[in-house]
Amino acid sequence: MIKEALIIMFGICFMSIIYGRNLDLEYFSISTEDEIRWNSYEKFIEEFDGDLETRVDSILKFAYIEYELKQFFKTRELCELAISLNSDLGEAHNLIGK
Repeated sequence: MIKEALIIMFGICFMSIIYGRNLDLEYFSISTEDEIRWNSYEKFIEEFDGDLETRVDSILKFAYIEYELKQFFKTRELCELAISLNSDLGEAHNLIGK
């Protein structure tokens, strides 16, 4: 299962930006759209019945999407998940190193 960041809400209930804190105690912004997208990744990962290679490729594609959106914490998390399923995945190691 994908690890969840500690979510802290600031301000009014209707605010569309919340802030997460990673294990290094660094804060980063999370929009409602981010949460919806991340939930869809998690649902896909849990429910996917195809072969391992396709599953790992999909997770890596999700990581690239997050990298382009500058959500580096989520990028790393997805890359680590892909690596845990296929430790020979150099592309995921390279993306973490960017």
